[in-house]
Amino acid sequence: MVLLSGLFTAHGGERDITKIWNDPVPLLNDISSQIENPNRNHDEDKALAGDIKTLAHAISEDLNRAESPNWATPSAERKAVIQKWADILAPETQKLVDLAFGQGFGKSRSSIQARSLLDYAPATPAFADQVRKYVNLSLDNSFRAADLLFEHRLLTDADKEALRQLKPAENQEYDLGNWAIGMNLFGEQVGLEFVKQALSKEPQGETPEEITRPYLHYLWIANKLGSDAAVWLPEIEALIAHPKIISSGYQKNFEYAKDVITGKEPRQGRYAINGSGPLSPWLKSGNFEKSEPGASVSKPSTELKRPAEQKPKLTTPVEKSAPLTRWPVVVAVVVAVLGLLWLLLKKRK
Repeated sequence: MVLLSGLFTAHGGERDITKIWNDPVPLLNDISSQIENPNRNHDEDKALAGDIKTLAHAISEDLNRAESPNWATPSAERKAVIQKWADILAPETQKLVDLAFGQGFGKSRSSIQARSLLDYAPATPAFADQVRKYVNLSLDNSFRAADLLFEHRLLTDADKEALRQLKPAENQEYDLGNWAIGMNLFGEQVGLEFVKQALSKEPQGETPEEITRPYLHYLWIANKLGSDAAVWLPEIEALIAHPKIISSGYQKNFEYAKDVITGKEPRQGRYAINGSGPLSPWLKSGNFEKSEPGASVSKPSTELKRPAEQKPKLTTPVEKSAPLTRWPVVVAVVVAVLGLLWLLLKKRK
């Protein structure tokens, strides 16, 4: 994928994104007509995914070129670009939502790219209703849909209560842990004692991945919770000193989580992919990195990736080796931030 002089190389060859900026309707109509074909074969689905990805990239680049102090503080110019694309996508969001979350969600290329494009959708009650019908189905789909609502600041207390009702049984340890992680990402401090118990277990296995896999996704969420995860500190400190953790090469991840909890390192926050500002409710404007007056800070990525956090996220065995057959997810992007949540919420066979 290459952007050079306005050219974007994707499936089907080079596309001039400046033309998409000037007139996105032809591409959007083409995407809409392809979605209406429910019997797409592999090649047709690949082509649809490529078109959706191209449109999302064009939007990302348009936002990226808008003058703004930094990614956390949207200027009037960037807000205008956000609104422009939200209005353009509004007539097609129902199709995109159904493609992203409907039957077979997260399994086809087009559904994954549709979820990424929806990060630029309008944050309206109508859009929330389109997404919300997927919050009360199954645990795997519900957290993906809830994350999209959260991305647009549309996740309500009622939505969170619906997610609470999806709590797995106490004997479903793996699922319960991932449920607790998901809830905490949305600001609901539940399951902290369960995670404390999971962190208290002796390291097992021989390879670094086997030794650390049970812990690292909890460390990642600790970096989001900061001092709210103080109850885990004794267990994390014990793991830091454990010979197996030391030998694994991942001890620094445990140490970093401890430093975040104790305030030595900054708590990691989340920012909206469309550039509209912070999503983490505890973030204050005073925490944003200040730029020189008139300076423009570019979005950290041009390929559908989530804005950079205050610190790089952990590189964990969970991300490298978790089978893609579990709770399918979309991390086109977004990687990074909640895309990781989806990775953790993959459904076991």
